[in-house]
This record gives sequence, structure tokens and C-alpha cells, in this order.
Amino acid sequence: MKIMLTGGGTLGPVTPLIAVVEALRLDDSHVEFVWVGTPHGPEAEVVLAAGISFLALSVPKLTRHAPARWIGIPFGLVLSCVRSLTLLRKEKPDVILSAGGYVSVPIIWMATVLGIPSWIHQQDVRAGLANKLMAPFADRISVAWEKSLADFDSEKTIYLGNPVRASLFFGSRDRGLQAFSFLNSNLTILIMGGGTGSSWINDVIGRIGSELEMNANVLHITGVGKSSTLTHSVELVSDGMADVFAMADVVICRAGMGTISELAALKKSAIIIPMPNSHQEDNARILDECGSAIILHQSQTTPQMLLTNVIRLLDDEKKRFELGQRLHHLLKTDRVAETLAHHLIVLAKK
Repeated sequence: MKIMLTGGGTLGPVTPLIAVVEALRLDDSHVEFVWVGTPHGPEAEVVLAAGISFLALSVPKLTRHAPARWIGIPFGLVLSCVRSLTLLRKEKPDVILSAGGYVSVPIIWMATVLGIPSWIHQQDVRAGLANKLMAPFADRISVAWEKSLADFDSEKTIYLGNPVRASLFFGSRDRGLQAFSFLNSNLTILIMGGGTGSSWINDVIGRIGSELEMNANVLHITGVGKSSTLTHSVELVSDGMADVFAMADVVICRAGMGTISELAALKKSAIIIPMPNSHQEDNARILDECGSAIILHQSQTTPQMLLTNVIRLLDDEKKRFELGQRLHHLLKTDRVAETLAHHLIVLAKK
């Protein structure tokens, strides 16, 4: 059996699909995988590190802040559909799985033309444009939040929760500390802004980094192509993320669902700063309402304010524990990858 996965541009649609791949491999080691992603996104490195074949597909993106480019989108989309049709005829997948991302749209559309079954997964609270465009053509749809059921056809949509990589549960705090030469006696702060990185987070951390390093071990994952002034920083962790999470006591991050899901599964305390004017604000709102993370808004947050919140959380072990427990109970992640893998195999066989 051959399964095609598609998504990219950011790591948001990537990590949950890799979780499903891990579950499928445990169930049947003979399943073949191929991934269709963007030519210049951060996903290729992570996908290849997972042992999955990677194919790049150029697809026009609807950029809200550059309406002058919209005139060329229909022509680019037609060309992407032609390329997708060629790619699908060559690869001959038995089923296709997407968790969003504009690169997936022509793939799912053309899969319908060829009679290839497809499944899309909606992670964020608010349905993304790509999933809205794909939903009428998908055979089945799953959602991470129960309230998202209302956004899709009830006859083919189910509430599952969000998949999380099983490998994350086998991380070692000691291995993580040793890999970055951190002191075992110190608490550890993990800072990340997604696969493409957050320029705002990187800039703010650059201003308070030295003070953070005086209070804890600090690892800054900057995003591909970005740098940091901190002593310990990397652009991306494609292998060994389980150890990184295992050593983290406080996480500073955006509100992407891939990140939130992994924090929930691992019961981590987090300071979350959603990307302004995006679906991440809806994700963060639910966490804020349930008191499952410290939510700061970019437009209202100064470097000193972020520093103060981090120090307070480092000094409050009870608070860190409570945040991790609340987040864990808020979002369903347990065995979601295995359940989705099972449904996918059933769909492929039909």
C-alpha cells in the first residue's frame, strides 16, 4: 500500500502527519510513503529525516497583504493542477492524507478526478482556507476540536483530537542536557517560533536573552535561515526533538496546533504568543479561557513583560505543574495518531 501525505510551507501541517506515519509503520512496516510539499518550506528536512520520500510542488498562495499578485493565481493554480495530475498518475497512491497547507489543494482536487480517496484533518479551531477549499472533495474529514465539527459536512466528519508523534514520549532529559552542555542543576527554557521562525520572538529574545541565561539553561530554536545571539541556538531540530522537550521546563512559543498538541501530550507549561491576526489567536483563546497556558499578545507585550512572566513561571513549580495538567486534559492527543491511521487504511481498502 502506498500513502501520499501532503502539506507544508510551515511545519504546522507536518508534525501531525508524521505522527500518523509512525503509527502506520508500527502497524505495517510494508506501507510505502511519499510526501508532496513546497519547494522552499522547512518541511523537506523534517520529512526526509523521518525516512519519507519528498516531492516539491509549486502552488500559488493567496497572500492577503499582496492583492496585486492575485491576478496570476488562477493561471498558477491551473498549472499546479496539471502538475498534480501528472504526479498522481506517476506515484499511484492508494490514499492521500493532508492536514492543511495550500500545496495540498490541487493534489486533493486532482485525486478526485482520478478516483483516489482522500482524508483531510483540521487542526486549528478556525478552519483554514486550504481545508475549506479541499473539504468538498475529500472523502473523510477529522477535526482536533469538537467545536470544529460545525464547519464541515457532518456526514463525513469525525472528532478525533490531534495526532502526536509517539517518539516524543521516549525523550531523555539527561541526553538533551548533555547534547547542549547544559547544567543539570538548572531549569531549562525552550524558545521556538515554528519551522519558519518568528522574527518578533527572535528579536525580543535577543533583547532579554542574557538575563534569561542568568536564570536558566536556554535553548533558542530560531527557524530556518534565522540566527540568535544566545549561547545555545539552532535553526531547526529535525532529529532529537524528544530529548529537547524532555529537558524543557518552560516553553515560549507561537500557538500553532502542532506545537500546542505536543505540549499538551507531554504536559509542558508554556508561555504562548499567538501570531497576530491569524487562526492562532483562536487557538490561544481556548487555552486562555481554560487557564492551560500563559497567553501574551504580541501587540501588548514588551521584552520586560515577557521576561517577568518567564521568571515568575520558573520560580513557581506548582504553577508549571498545573498548566501542564490543564493543557493535557484540554486537548485530546492520546492514541489519536493510531486511530487516524486505522481509519486511513480502511478508507484506502474501500
